[in-house]
Amino acid sequence: MYFWNTQQLAEDIKGNRVGEKDKMYYYLITLVLWNLSIYVYLIEDMPSVNYTSDVIVMILSISVAIIGTLITFGTNNGSKGVDYIARVLMLSIPISVKLFVFFMIFSILAGMFGEIFAIHLADWFFNALGVMAEVFIYWRINTYLKYINQ
Repeated sequence: MYFWNTQQLAEDIKGNRVGEKDKMYYYLITLVLWNLSIYVYLIEDMPSVNYTSDVIVMILSISVAIIGTLITFGTNNGSKGVDYIARVLMLSIPISVKLFVFFMIFSILAGMFGEIFAIHLADWFFNALGVMAEVFIYWRINTYLKYINQ
């Protein structure tokens, strides 16, 4: 793996010398860095009542990304599998769209019931839903990768 030499990486990609496992590691590192940058921004720049819960959610989210990626990579036959990243990205779109629609409807209903019954749903509840959504996405991707590789 290259962390600095982009030119050599481009040559290896052009020469088809980057294996599926290396591609997965590039993907995994990118996911972790994106998660870190998003949560560091949120923790530093957004006022929060409880930084501890924010850090816990960050750790859980990054852990789910790592574990989910490793599991789905194995389901896609690991190093011997083909097009892991393309498959995961393509499967992520319809799964994420469905989940987005579900959460929009859920949020509207939760807001309505919250107003009617004067209930305030805690931030930790929505944080937990976010982590569960990430778990759900990896679970569904894994299910479809099993189907593809049968």
